[in-house]
Amino acid sequence: MLEIGLVPRKEKRLRKDPSEVSLWPCDVLFDFVSKRVVKFVLHTNAPGHCDFGMYSRCNFSIMLNDNQYEIRTDSKFDEFSHAFMDDSNTPRPVVLSRQEQQPFGSTFCYGTKQVIVEVMENSFLSSVTIYDGSKEK
Repeated sequence: MLEIGLVPRKEKRLRKDPSEVSLWPCDVLFDFVSKRVVKFVLHTNAPGHCDFGMYSRCNFSIMLNDNQYEIRTDSKFDEFSHAFMDDSNTPRPVVLSRQEQQPFGSTFCYGTKQVIVEVMENSFLSSVTIYDGSKEK
């Protein structure tokens, strides 16, 4: 079971124009055939990531595995890595390399049936993708 709670922002926004990309803390992907939301991408706006400064920080708290693990905006991967263990008891990432686009190095993506976390080399989160895993085979 997955529980999601968005934490209210404490800081005030400096810009008033809602069309500015940097004011939005998340991306929402729609399926225009079914007219439903397919996934949410929550951005942490972490320094050292190629998207730093492009988004506002999305303050969130996500509970995984029947409230056994909590993922927060400021979490490090070590705090909840056991939620992403496979049968060999080792979390196995997909390496996301954008070396031609940015100098910060690769990030590592870990997933379950509803959540994908993108983790930087310093173990901090850069984004969390939430999607409906019930349609997977």
